[in-house]
Amino acid sequence: MDAISTEASVVNLPSDETLVGKVGIWLEGNLDKDVLLQAIDAASEDASGHRTGFGAVVDDLTPEQQDRCGELISYAFSLLDGLDRELEMLIEGVEADEKEKVITSSDMIARISFQLNQCFGEFRNQALAALGPTEIPSYNQLVSVKEQFQASPDELTLKNFQESIDVERIVARDGSRALSNEPQIPEVLSLISAFERHLDILTRLGRELSKSGENTEFDGHYVALEMSFRELGDLVPMVNVALRTQGETDFPDLNYFLSTLKGKAAGDMGDGPFVEALQMMEAGFFATQQELEQALPTMETALAQEEIQGALDSYDDLKQGVEAAYRFLAERELIRLSQARGFLLDFATRLSGHRERLKELQEMEGKVTCPRCSTVNEPDRQRCSNCGFALPQNVGSTTTSTFQARETGGIEEPQEDLLLTSNLVKLYEAVNAVAEGQLADDAFLKEIERFEMLVNASVKGLPAEPNAKDAKQTDALNQLYDVFEEGVELFKQGTELLRSFLENRDDQRLKQGVTAIDQGAKCLDRARKSLGTPAS
Repeated sequence: MDAISTEASVVNLPSDETLVGKVGIWLEGNLDKDVLLQAIDAASEDASGHRTGFGAVVDDLTPEQQDRCGELISYAFSLLDGLDRELEMLIEGVEADEKEKVITSSDMIARISFQLNQCFGEFRNQALAALGPTEIPSYNQLVSVKEQFQASPDELTLKNFQESIDVERIVARDGSRALSNEPQIPEVLSLISAFERHLDILTRLGRELSKSGENTEFDGHYVALEMSFRELGDLVPMVNVALRTQGETDFPDLNYFLSTLKGKAAGDMGDGPFVEALQMMEAGFFATQQELEQALPTMETALAQEEIQGALDSYDDLKQGVEAAYRFLAERELIRLSQARGFLLDFATRLSGHRERLKELQEMEGKVTCPRCSTVNEPDRQRCSNCGFALPQNVGSTTTSTFQARETGGIEEPQEDLLLTSNLVKLYEAVNAVAEGQLADDAFLKEIERFEMLVNASVKGLPAEPNAKDAKQTDALNQLYDVFEEGVELFKQGTELLRSFLENRDDQRLKQGVTAIDQGAKCLDRARKSLGTPAS
């Protein structure tokens, strides 16, 4: 299975060192035609080699892998066919000095190359995932080489085993080093620590294998490796999103879209993620626009009204930027991406300026803007009157750990062993059924998803903070909201534990999940009783 790890580099992404980069230099008149044709021939030979190598890997797949990767295999070969056609078209365009034809073929080659890299990467992941015992390709690879070594402990299987460990160590070390150049935000620091733990586990496994050979005790190392792989799998997407929201503007959604726009311009971003980021940005700013329109007539001073109107006027730049992005998708002219970027940066600058000046005016009036929904709140409020979110001056103000509510004092902890509502009973019945083998995995997942939808509805239904009469009552109300949020977090932890049962069939995960959900339910129950919200 070593061949599955082979990655495609048929025609790399645009730069002066690649075929597409050389085409750009030729179009500028700075490269000899014969040199470019030689580069095209080399790319064609490279593509042929990848087709042969990929075909050999496919022939070596198990029936389970063939079944799982069938569509990816067909897609990969269709991309290779398309690449061959575009390389031929490119040669014809260069020989005939047809620049428009060269530009079109060059653009298609860049796109196909990106798609091939994505396809081969996903093929490797799916082929390794089909091996089991988990859905983690790299972990499955390490399990596979371990089993091969245990079945036939000789120099070859030992070498393959050690090399697989070394590959993972290099990946972990390179990942940690790459992050050192990124903004040291909490998500990045967490991932660096996770890479270091992962690297330490791999190093200890490699040393013991080298020392003890076939007598190595693998169980402990592999339990730790599965946990570290899962931790990395959880953290990497979070960090990717967090880093993409860092950027040139004050708006995370816009920064994320600008990062995809940059990738699109470089040829290493597909349409799907680009459109998704564009739509997410549109939706977020559209919601903010509505809030500004609603706030405009409520402003007490002409200066505040002027700033809000200026913020609304800045949306003309946003609309032009979005229009340019959609025109790129229709026309495929890179100038549209440049136009979109320019309009969007102008929009961000204008909106930020108006928002900052509005904030200064509100502070002069003693009012506070909610960081979640932008509602303007009176200075004596601790939580937003619209969404209940903790306002800036109140974040972290709760210092006591006792649970108090209402004007007259505290609320006692529930005494029952397991809090039950109709929705919880349905979930727990599903837990019992899947543990006994009487419920299919997909049905169990649907029940978990149903419960998560209810939790999300509860979060959205959190009432705004009631008016407090004194500091003691305000503090108690803040603690109520904190307990509500704690309960939601416990629910999330619990459902993740329930999901993990489907991967390892460890009944302990079900017990831990039910415990976490019960603790969360009790938190929400106490908060709801104090806020007068019905249980679900």
